[in-house]
Amino acid sequence: MGKKHDDRFDELFMRAAGTAGGIQPLLDAFFSFLNRRTDFYVVHDGKVGESYAAGFAFGQAEKMLLDSFHSFPQKSLDEVTTKQEPKKAPTKPAKSLPSSTKRESGGHDFFANVQYNQDGKQIPVGNGGVAENHTWTQTLTETTIYFEVPSDIKARDITCKISSTRLELKIGNGDHISDRFYAKIAEDGSMWTLDREEANNRASLVLSLEKVTETWWPSVFANAAPKELIDTTKVDSSKKIDEYDEYTQATIRKIMFDQRQKARGLPTSDEIQNNELLEKVKYLPGSPFLESSSSIEASSENLNSMNP
Repeated sequence: MGKKHDDRFDELFMRAAGTAGGIQPLLDAFFSFLNRRTDFYVVHDGKVGESYAAGFAFGQAEKMLLDSFHSFPQKSLDEVTTKQEPKKAPTKPAKSLPSSTKRESGGHDFFANVQYNQDGKQIPVGNGGVAENHTWTQTLTETTIYFEVPSDIKARDITCKISSTRLELKIGNGDHISDRFYAKIAEDGSMWTLDREEANNRASLVLSLEKVTETWWPSVFANAAPKELIDTTKVDSSKKIDEYDEYTQATIRKIMFDQRQKARGLPTSDEIQNNELLEKVKYLPGSPFLESSSSIEASSENLNSMNP
């Protein structure tokens, strides 16, 4: 008997499929997750009456997989075609938009509030800036891009392919963006999501790109128009301590602690550690401190015997 369809995760899966670039890559990513993060691939001997902390008997996980697959009916191509809703004719032809071409947005001027320096470059906001079809922000390790999309758009209406060097994006029957990133990104660490603001009846497509090299980008795309470039000398280059790796965080905290201790005339972390170590070995057999103490006592006794 077939299972009921569960559509609670449709948008999540559509985003994952769009990021993966197809069904096979999506399946590969899903089973990689099961292999790395669950006990789905763990096999035990399957003895009757025995309880096991994790895993499945040989062949059991594969059976679960096939059972789930066969819980839903296969469909003929004709059946799928006839059941599809007729597509609405687009109000305007699809067009290819380079990064220097403005998307229609009710006549809104994206550059109205942008401030420029003497060289004609944007003063960065959020370490990013404004382009004619997107806004963006960045840190040293990540770039985030925001595309304004129709408020009623569905994830299935968006085709987004992110490679290490390019973005291929199609939004419904309208915008088609094909462009090269300013610098190389980590494909596995990048993704897109659909962010809705129900109160304002707005929606945005948000791309999160993980940089390969920690550097400040002057623009999202390599062929950005001059007025879309930001002044990278004006970015906030300060980095929060939690943005560093654990080793660097520990080193920074140690330096800060030592500076406070020195300012107060107190021992540094290294001096504290050395003192604690000396206290631990001070009275152990063979300790040089014991020998020094014995020598001092012997000298004192000799002096006393010479002075009756």
